[in-house]
Amino acid sequence: MTTFSRVLNDRFLAKSYVLLIFLNTLILFGSQYFVYTKHWDLYWFSSFFYRELLFITSYFLVFYALSFLPKRLCYLFVGVILALSGVCFVIDAFLLHHFDTNLNSYLVIVALETNPQESKDFLANYLDASLFGIYALSAVAIVILWRLIKPVLISPKILGAVIFVNLTILAVMIFTHTKPLNEDWSDMLYNYTKQIYRAINGTQGFIEEYKKLNAKFDSFAHSLEVKPSKQKIGNIVLVIGESTQRDKLSLYGYPLSTTPLLESLKSQKPDNFLIFNDVISAHAQTHESLSLSLTFANQDNAQGIETLPLPKSKKKANPTPPLKEWYEYLNLIDSLKLGGYHTISISNQEPVSLFGNAAATILKRADEVEFVNVNDKMSTTKFDESILEILDSYIESPEENLQSSQDKNPTKSSFGRFFALHLMGNHAKYYNRYPTEFAHFEPEDMLCQIDSEAIKDTPQGGDSPSPSTIPSESTQENAHYDNSVLYGDFVLSEIIKRFEDKDSIVIFFSDHGEEIYDWRSFIGHSDSKISRFMVEIPFMVYVSDEFISKHRALYQRIKKAQNHRYMNDDLIHSILDIAGVKMKGFEPKRSIFSANTTLLDSRKRIVGNANNAKDYDKELKEQKSYIEQGLCHIERHKEEE
Repeated sequence: MTTFSRVLNDRFLAKSYVLLIFLNTLILFGSQYFVYTKHWDLYWFSSFFYRELLFITSYFLVFYALSFLPKRLCYLFVGVILALSGVCFVIDAFLLHHFDTNLNSYLVIVALETNPQESKDFLANYLDASLFGIYALSAVAIVILWRLIKPVLISPKILGAVIFVNLTILAVMIFTHTKPLNEDWSDMLYNYTKQIYRAINGTQGFIEEYKKLNAKFDSFAHSLEVKPSKQKIGNIVLVIGESTQRDKLSLYGYPLSTTPLLESLKSQKPDNFLIFNDVISAHAQTHESLSLSLTFANQDNAQGIETLPLPKSKKKANPTPPLKEWYEYLNLIDSLKLGGYHTISISNQEPVSLFGNAAATILKRADEVEFVNVNDKMSTTKFDESILEILDSYIESPEENLQSSQDKNPTKSSFGRFFALHLMGNHAKYYNRYPTEFAHFEPEDMLCQIDSEAIKDTPQGGDSPSPSTIPSESTQENAHYDNSVLYGDFVLSEIIKRFEDKDSIVIFFSDHGEEIYDWRSFIGHSDSKISRFMVEIPFMVYVSDEFISKHRALYQRIKKAQNHRYMNDDLIHSILDIAGVKMKGFEPKRSIFSANTTLLDSRKRIVGNANNAKDYDKELKEQKSYIEQGLCHIERHKEEE
């Protein structure tokens, strides 16, 4: 028996094969349903079909190869595969039931960091009747299947043809890019092996950066000459957006009403809600941008890009100081802790990023750290409103949350808190960033698709291409992006509401912008293709009435700064300026709220890395979108409800 049919003709192999398909299919369906934020669309079904077909075919080929071994050895390998898959099923069913996710690298890291007592308490809290019900039903189904499954006699030619067709379909989906973005969940054993490897590999880099930051901080603390704030602000709230392009907010003039709640707030409280009009990011990528914004590193001392005019007394022949890495500079969280503030970070981004660990590393330095998203992939996060419940718990019980920190640091005895809220914002895939009830805009609202053959990749979009009114990929992506902005409007408004009646200031900025077919056939963000749409970011400040009455001089400075030109690599100076914390390394003139704008006015806003540096004001600022060129038109195609 040397044909493919030998797998299905053997009783043990046939039973084991069907059980593996059954267990994997249950987890696959749960993974796709709970982890993906969109259900029942074409991508959802094609992803499910691809993954199902992949493990049906791959397991059959594995079993076929094992069938050539001596029977006992073959059964041993198959038994191990079946047993390990059973363990994976139990774990994934637990995770999907309670946390809407399957195993990922972050959860592997959490498990490795957990001691036995914590594990015991954790399981006691989450092992409930409904979970045991799932296990019981699954066990009954497994027993029934095991008893019912019998060897099947299938023509070797037919079976060979089926396998050939399956492999052909998989190959076509791979080469036509219709397969899922990754093969996670295609098979439990594959996914577990991959996630454990990712955890080990990703953690090594994270640990190294964290160790370096800790080592540097010890030396920083002794030489900083810190002067804590004499009059702390009750709540300083820094909201960090993701991939938010300023021009996509109706608050900044976008034709569609993408920020109705913030506009209403501006109309009702013009003196409380302040909009800054000329703020850009130094980079078009999260790690590169936030590693500067959240530390004393900037384009000059970390990238070797000179943004300040040389003093007349300085000769160009002088050697340039050696560049340092971002973790060799003091960060915002530790600065505020040294300045007497209790720090709280709540993040909806991945706790361990494989694309750069600056933000996660810095935010983990806070006194209180919460990561809403227990997954490790951008495509599977929870919605940003998930941070609100956690935020409420800290707002409602401030004394309890402050107690442990005050015991360790007497400078925190006077009330003052700093919140860092890191949102997923508008990161691609845009349709994953908002619930279905915020799917308000449609491709038909955006009559701005330019023929892709006409525009190619030319600097200004080609030679007068003609606009098309037919919805296509461009208009669909714009609709998804605008819906994500609309949802962000809701989330930020909810955050502001929670601090309206307290001594509070809420600051929102985005790490960088996003280009969505604005002036060429390109979507996304990258320093290598940097444009003004990738670096122009919203910057907003909300101050409560109590803040205005308690900090009137500071409020007047903030109000007068709305038209200051600024680059977010100096953000740490602005936050320390507001917090009233002074220390070595802090430069008040680098604050956007500085009354002395000499440095702000003279500084060159050079964006990107040293290999592709661009002077924003000279090279990027005048780039015109298709809308600004009059080549596209955007309006709501049906009346607002």
